[in-house]
Amino acid sequence: MEIEHYTSKLWPEKRIREELRRLDRITGLHGAGLSIWFTDRGEALGSFCRTKISNIMFFEFSLQWFDDPDWPEESALHTIRHEYAHYMDYMENGENADDSHGESWQECCRKIGISPSPYYNPTDFLRKKKIILRRQAEIARREKEKARRQREALDDALLAIRYGSYNVGTIIDHPVWGKGMVINAAGEGVHRTVTVRFASQGSQVRKLNAAWVDKNCRKG
Repeated sequence: MEIEHYTSKLWPEKRIREELRRLDRITGLHGAGLSIWFTDRGEALGSFCRTKISNIMFFEFSLQWFDDPDWPEESALHTIRHEYAHYMDYMENGENADDSHGESWQECCRKIGISPSPYYNPTDFLRKKKIILRRQAEIARREKEKARRQREALDDALLAIRYGSYNVGTIIDHPVWGKGMVINAAGEGVHRTVTVRFASQGSQVRKLNAAWVDKNCRKG
């Protein structure tokens, strides 16, 4: 069965190995030569792994974190250094290395210049991310509302021009009353009204909404 190999867009292997090589220059080790794997699980940010039988060593990192654009770069670097300290601990102390986060691991952390914090607490980051997402959603909503209002304003302006073409002297052809002439006009846009004298109506005049006239009558 073929094992799916994940890759990271934000933290490709090359970028991680640059940091590992920097740490190697401090320790004299060769951590940058280890395999790097990514997992789609999010329970752990990363881990230093080694097989019990063949003693194959590799680093594993979570895509859920390393491909999150909102996750701070310094947090990703701290995770890489954290796992490197586990590798360093094993290389220096062998089977006596702390598999958890004991004194020898903490000493390795200090040697490479990080605080020996056992676990990364994502609570604060997740809380901040929720705030960021809410702000982004609110900005998107406002932009959408702004665009809607602009479209409405443009539509109203076009209608004002269109309905404004029904002025005194305009001839229209009504579907029932036939031809008539606009003898008065008032208002703008959808509120514009025209008073029309139709030949078929004698001296009687009709007051019509310009929008209705535009939809149901022909000019000329």
